[in-house]
Amino acid sequence: MHNASLSCDLDNLWSYLKTHGDTRWTKYPSYLNAFCKRFLDILDAHQLKISFFVVGKDASIHRELILEIARRGHEIGNHSFHHDAQFAFQKSSDIEREIESTDDAIKNAAGIKPVGFRGPAFTWTPPLLKILKKHGYEYQSTTFPTPFAPCIRYICNRLTSLNRAQKKERSKLFGNDGFRPQKPYLWELSKDDLLMEFPITTIPILRLPFHMSYLIALWESFPKVARNYLRFAIFSCKNLPPNFLIHPTDLLGYDLVPEMKFFPGMSLSTEKKMEIMHEVLEMLKQAFPFQMLKTRCQALKSLPIRRISPYA
Repeated sequence: MHNASLSCDLDNLWSYLKTHGDTRWTKYPSYLNAFCKRFLDILDAHQLKISFFVVGKDASIHRELILEIARRGHEIGNHSFHHDAQFAFQKSSDIEREIESTDDAIKNAAGIKPVGFRGPAFTWTPPLLKILKKHGYEYQSTTFPTPFAPCIRYICNRLTSLNRAQKKERSKLFGNDGFRPQKPYLWELSKDDLLMEFPITTIPILRLPFHMSYLIALWESFPKVARNYLRFAIFSCKNLPPNFLIHPTDLLGYDLVPEMKFFPGMSLSTEKKMEIMHEVLEMLKQAFPFQMLKTRCQALKSLPIRRISPYA
């Protein structure tokens, strides 16, 4: 369990506008061309291979970008087809259709069958886990073990233009896994059906968020605090190598995506965010060896891993 992982949720501009309540999302505006070229070059510069979780709709539209990610040696995982915040709570037949449609879109784009899944908005349900197992998935990486999820949910809802009823529908945004394990474990769906879980890393004991979006939000106003937070998080995770999460908005600034001005950290320019990304990745790389999640999953299969029932 000594290797860390980097992952990127390839959430597109339209999915953020959809969450924000902006009807422009229906035209599926995209910033993926601007993001992927920059980010892939940064990863190459740091000699890092990571896990990308791709939305099926985008895989069906931007096939050449998904193929380029695969060509560069990165893992491609499933992030649902429509990136709906309520995805995990839909009927089982609808969940299965989303999983299958995204699998097909990724196969058509890159010739790859995903083995890893991450749920939109860090939400999951037992039926979803069973469907993933049925379709040959080896792991999911969805749980977000922080008790501060309700606070984060409140802040995000405040940033939207949704009405009260729509906000209530998203009452489980960011999940409710505040005190679940922070280390990888197995979902025990039945005696013989197991599915690996790689939690999104939060700082041990304190369980404060530790992924790039929170660092960027801090960096926007308090760069010294952000650097110290990063140093503290790295030190705290010496016995819990992180599963560190990145989003496109962590690299793209207001100059390229003015539609995202409502989102934290967007007053920083793309150039500044690229500088920060290089700095953060270098600090992480100096502290931990990195593997893609699918590689870690294979390595952990031969080790005794804690089992947890999703029904408890």
